[in-house]
Amino acid sequence: MIEVEKKIAIREKDLLRIRQIASFVKKTSFTDTYFDTKEYRLTLDNVWLRKREELFELKVGIKKSRDIVDHYEEITKEEEIARSLLLPTTTKLEKALEENGFFPFCSFTTTRETYRFDDLTIDLDAADFGTMTYRLMECELLVSKPQEIPLAEQKIHHFLQEQQISSTPASGKIAIYLAANRKEHYQALVKAGVLRS
Repeated sequence: MIEVEKKIAIREKDLLRIRQIASFVKKTSFTDTYFDTKEYRLTLDNVWLRKREELFELKVGIKKSRDIVDHYEEITKEEEIARSLLLPTTTKLEKALEENGFFPFCSFTTTRETYRFDDLTIDLDAADFGTMTYRLMECELLVSKPQEIPLAEQKIHHFLQEQQISSTPASGKIAIYLAANRKEHYQALVKAGVLRS
């Protein structure tokens, strides 16, 4: 599946609007741990390997549109992740990562409220970085083919406009974490055009 997602700065009135118009799905809390090599082999290519609680997920960046909507292919099966990373599939993924120079470079916990509006998923996130809490809204649609991306983008923008919700872009949680805690890694990603400064 391809994730089409827009990250948005949260205003109080937008929170109230979402809670009025959308259906509450659940409130969850989870810890994400991200992995890369010391040369930033993955993240410099806009590839993000994380372990959310006990499950690995690989998000492979497809492209960024001009209006800052992110597109990622999501891979969740360990064998497929290993294959994508050119790692042996006969070893447990965590062991294969360790043996091939991958290590966890950050970890943080997010509390999330999830809502649905038609086929749109809206996540209200509060990420705890230890020294600060970072809040943002993510509006997301899943599509199965790249040709469906433009329509998904239109749906997200139409929703924000119709409901008079801010479309001011926000940085992702990982970008804020790196800017605060791993400046060298952050600057390398900005220089490569993966993150905006």
